[in-house]
Amino acid sequence: MMKCGWLVMMIAILVAGCSGGTQPLAPAAPATPVAPAVVPATAGDTVAASAAPAADLRTYRCTVCGYEYVPAANGNVSFTALPAEWKCPRCGKSKDKFNPVG
Repeated sequence: MMKCGWLVMMIAILVAGCSGGTQPLAPAAPATPVAPAVVPATAGDTVAASAAPAADLRTYRCTVCGYEYVPAANGNVSFTALPAEWKCPRCGKSKDKFNPVG
């Protein structure tokens, strides 16, 4: 019994030191939801990533080169929803050179 006396004494000291004045940890705050990231449009994009589809989903044709802007092939973004500075990807002409098809 004498050989274990120091062990019992050390355990008693540790238990007394650990239990005196300690408090349980507070529960963590719930995670705050993060809003989805908005991807900025780059110079090569024809349509901004956040453009909402509009009711006018007609195809428009460039009167200079014949390029057709088809909303279904461009995320259902109507031609009228494109920014004013949008250019024809084929010939570089402005939106005013396009007419609706049909």
